[in-house]
Amino acid sequence: MMVAKSILLLAAVLLVSTSQAFSQNMRRHQPAPFRPPVATWVLAASEDSVTVCYAYSLPYTRMIFTKSARFPNVFEATLSFSLDAADSGTGNTYHRFHRKEIKVDNFSLTRDPNLHCQDFLVLTVPRSTYHVTAEVRDDNQQIKYLGYNETSPFNPTSRLGIVSEVFLDSVSGSNLFPEMSDNVTPFPRDIVVALTLQEEGSAPIETALQTTKDSIVSHSDSPAPLKVRLEPDTSGNFFTFREEPDTTYCTYIVRFETNTLPEGRYVLEITSGAKSEKLKFNYTWLDKPNSLRDFATALSLLKYIVPDSLYSLINSGNEREKREKFESYWKSQDPTPNTAYNELEAEFYERADYAAEHFRTLVNENGAYTDRGKAYIIYGSPARITREFMSDGTYEFWHYPNLKSVLVFKEERYGEFKLYRTEKS
Repeated sequence: MMVAKSILLLAAVLLVSTSQAFSQNMRRHQPAPFRPPVATWVLAASEDSVTVCYAYSLPYTRMIFTKSARFPNVFEATLSFSLDAADSGTGNTYHRFHRKEIKVDNFSLTRDPNLHCQDFLVLTVPRSTYHVTAEVRDDNQQIKYLGYNETSPFNPTSRLGIVSEVFLDSVSGSNLFPEMSDNVTPFPRDIVVALTLQEEGSAPIETALQTTKDSIVSHSDSPAPLKVRLEPDTSGNFFTFREEPDTTYCTYIVRFETNTLPEGRYVLEITSGAKSEKLKFNYTWLDKPNSLRDFATALSLLKYIVPDSLYSLINSGNEREKREKFESYWKSQDPTPNTAYNELEAEFYERADYAAEHFRTLVNENGAYTDRGKAYIIYGSPARITREFMSDGTYEFWHYPNLKSVLVFKEERYGEFKLYRTEKS
């Protein structure tokens, strides 16, 4: 009974606390947000041909660096980027290759998660459908880092001459590497889109597109004003962006602050003079915790932190009613109610995902339903874990100095730990 009361009390603490400690504990265990291995977008299109760009972004933390034999106190890696496109109609093949060297003068930089190796290749091919393969390798280490294999139709048509729309990475600030392909952009980040437009008689792409270290730079030479509007499919809310361009061939970087937009399908509307065009895309929580994706699991875990009477109320009615009450509950606990992203809900189910993977046993494949998993979801990561082997079995101690408590688990069978008692620390 004492343990049960303690867990309920700490559950209440979880629901009213938004301290950084919770988030920091979780971030240590969560994978990086999803990125496509190789991003692709159309840069230009003429009557007969299409110019396509392929890019990758690889964190230093995933690469192997070795001490340079040529330069003292330098660590280096060499990556090769190869691209092959086969025309499905004619069988003609096109190949591009580029090698890039990365050097750092401090080995600690190779462990910096904010540093990436980025590279791109540009391919101009006749309009058709292509089977494209690409690889990023370190040939010195005999390692294949990234692979891409896809059949793509390169035959863009647009009333406004839009040859490409690309969703960019709004977190790193990189405009070179798109965050997503296939018209998907990740919730809850700001939506940043690059629109490349081409009009009749425009100059070649090389004169219109300038690349810097991490960005695509647009030129503005066209007399016609461009208006871009972002709107939800199901409502009249919209954001507007207006710019006075002055070139016949340019890329516009448009940023929408979208922290109030929920997940969903949206339309990007572009207007220029009397012409307009609408592009649909998904605003999707790509790294949503698996425990939250599955509603039955998400609902069942809620009983860890709410009284039995409230859980029974939320768990009553048909599926739609349950979901409405579930969402209403989490909205009432949202530390930032004016935004669409609920940090507390996300953290709770991120912990559940970690528990599901790390505390599963032969008896229970979902570690979130074990005693250690339940404790982890409610308390978070302990400051330290110790084990003691005693005459009556193995004990595991989870130390929480911030709560002045120690949870003691006893191994009842191999790998199966049960909550045995709580101690004051």
